[in-house]
Amino acid sequence: MPLLPRKVLIALICLAPLFIVTQPAHASDRNDPQVLSFDRALQMINQVRRQHGLGPVTYDRKLLRAARNHSADMAKAKRLSHASRNGNALSDRLKRVAYQPQLAAENIAMGQPTFPEALQSWYHSPSHRASLLDPELKQIGIAVVVNDKAQYRTFWTLVLATPKPSIRLARNGA
Repeated sequence: MPLLPRKVLIALICLAPLFIVTQPAHASDRNDPQVLSFDRALQMINQVRRQHGLGPVTYDRKLLRAARNHSADMAKAKRLSHASRNGNALSDRLKRVAYQPQLAAENIAMGQPTFPEALQSWYHSPSHRASLLDPELKQIGIAVVVNDKAQYRTFWTLVLATPKPSIRLARNGA
């Protein structure tokens, strides 16, 4: 196998993080958006936030479930909407997974084959970018569901939130 010219190799190394979401286990998975590296997606989001002088966000399993449930609902309905098929809003979905937000936002996308492309579309939309760059939002959940029978195939959900502070009761000295 011939070696790539040095300039081409350097360009590929520099551009790879923009296009590769994960290293798939099988060659047939290479273009499967369901093979989503959460670590890589989190890195990419935090890189964007860092470029704007913001602190990082962290994953939350409950937000991941809320995102996954909504992506599945959109994929089944074959439509992009912040309201689920039964009319539930983000606040309803967060209650369902027992997440109590102080503040929450949701970015959705449809049709982007990879996470970098979904992130790019959110970044270029003023309202979605505002969610990504909100310094008050501290946790995230990201999901994609694929419906091969839908025209746009991929349904992305990014839930960003900050939990309500927990109330700690002081012990009685008695």
